[in-house]
Amino acid sequence: MKESVRTGKASLVILATDASDGTKRWVTRLAEMHAVPVLEQHTKNELGDSLDHTPKAVLAVLNRHFASGIIEKSSLQVPLKTADLNRTRQ
Repeated sequence: MKESVRTGKASLVILATDASDGTKRWVTRLAEMHAVPVLEQHTKNELGDSLDHTPKAVLAVLNRHFASGIIEKSSLQVPLKTADLNRTRQ
């Protein structure tokens, strides 16, 4: 996740609601520095189960169209970051 955010490959970061406070601060800061929207939803178990995997505190969505759909469905209020997403990831 870290590398995909830093290199501009991540279009969205999904953060588990039960992630540690330290993880939440670190991920939020990293995403803000690189203008990547953060959606805090679902538990670590739910995120891991959605991938048929072990619990995950953080996921990076790389496909910008998929990320845009998730943002729209979640009613995430990130107008500036969504605009940045569409402009910089084309």
